Amino acid sequence: MYVGIGLSHGVPGSGRKFSTVAVVASADDIPNRYFKEVYVQERLEKETRGQSREYVVDMKDIMKSLISQYDKYHGYPPKAIVIYHDAISNSEFDNVFEQELTAIREACVELLSIYQPCLTYIVVNKRHHTRFFPTDSKGNVKADTVVDSHEVTNPTTYDFFLNSHHAEKGTSRPAHYHVLYDDNKLKPDQVQMLSYALCYASARCTRSISIPAPVKYADLLAFRANLYINRNGQIHTESEVAEQTTLVAQTEHVKDGIMSKRIVLSSKLAPDSPFFL
Repeated sequence: MYVGIGLSHGVPGSGRKFSTVAVVASADDIPNRYFKEVYVQERLEKETRGQSREYVVDMKDIMKSLISQYDKYHGYPPKAIVIYHDAISNSEFDNVFEQELTAIREACVELLSIYQPCLTYIVVNKRHHTRFFPTDSKGNVKADTVVDSHEVTNPTTYDFFLNSHHAEKGTSRPAHYHVLYDDNKLKPDQVQMLSYALCYASARCTRSISIPAPVKYADLLAFRANLYINRNGQIHTESEVAEQTTLVAQTEHVKDGIMSKRIVLSSKLAPDSPFFL
């Protein structure tokens, strides 16, 4: 099962108190249909640096729901899960990974005490200034270019750059992948080939895109849901779209001092809705 995680914190300086979280999971081995979960969680900006919280507070409940939907769809839970998390700052890697991996393991145990699927956890980041150029200095690098040399990447971590798309204008910006955990014991070439293959799985494009489709769908879903949530985490009741579609907040609660609520989005509000179950 391929999982994509995306968070939308809104426009900087907007004074928003809540972030929108979207998590999607593939319904089949060839990822063209997805289950989805959308939550709104309190940002709780850090007093020292004013940064938004980057981990998903309700990851355990979200993964229980997604795995249960997969089990209902297939008749068995996924044996392996590959997770792509969008854009986390390097300083937050350990915190986000520890919080979310623990929650995922707890979700699996609560569903079935002996259920322990193999997990691979990858962070995908495009917010960087690294660029690559061909040796002839003409055009951009090809769409299947991988750079994993320690002269460029961090020699103490498992990371690589993958330019998976063709830029129509300007200089192409490769995605920076950080493999934080790999219980599936995939070889570097396998992780790179898998990530590149998933870049071809987007229904919006007939070619490859810049990041794997699961995390792209999660980003789109978080951004779309964010449009209907005000700065206090409430649904825009005055919005004509909200009045004409199903957008309902459910199961509002406080966990570890953080306010969170589940949002039910109708297919009309989900990007590429025919591909969401």
